[in-house]
Amino acid sequence: MDRYLWAVGSAAVELPVGEQVADRYQVVAPQIWQDMQPELPPDFPEQLNGHILPYLRLYPHCLHVPEVYGICQLPQQRNFLSTPGQDVVILLENAPIDANGNLYPSMESMWTSATAVRQVYWLWQIWELWIPLSELGVASSLLVPNNLRVEGWRLRLRELYQDTMADTSLSSRPSNGLEDRGFDTLVSRDSPAE
Repeated sequence: MDRYLWAVGSAAVELPVGEQVADRYQVVAPQIWQDMQPELPPDFPEQLNGHILPYLRLYPHCLHVPEVYGICQLPQQRNFLSTPGQDVVILLENAPIDANGNLYPSMESMWTSATAVRQVYWLWQIWELWIPLSELGVASSLLVPNNLRVEGWRLRLRELYQDTMADTSLSSRPSNGLEDRGFDTLVSRDSPAE
């Protein structure tokens, strides 16, 4: 069985498709890696940092949130401008990637073809995820349209984004301020499919 992983980190974005990483992973698409040795345990950090902990604490929401598979330390010489820690890639399993290694479509791209019931259900899932994600400082993950992927009825997050200082004013539940964060494109589109 092929194991496809979502690779998180600035170093992962720079790797070209087709490159082999750490004698174990193959880059099959931007930030999508295939584990060529899934029978071996992946590397995992001895100390858990602030980027990994939210994934672990959100395990009860694994229907929507990916899980940490492991990490991959890239060689420092890849980028002479890199700073320590910048070349660590977090690998996520249970990401919104299909069996062929392709990302599921974004909610935004599927919005106009979805029924009104499905649209409401996707929004309800965002609503339900808001509190647990905001408690861990990653609610802004729900405000990045390209991060919201859909697999039929199910909303899935590609990765978690740490809330910035500007996001600290986010209320305990999403409000009408969503249009300022990219959701106005969903609201302004044609009516849902009948």
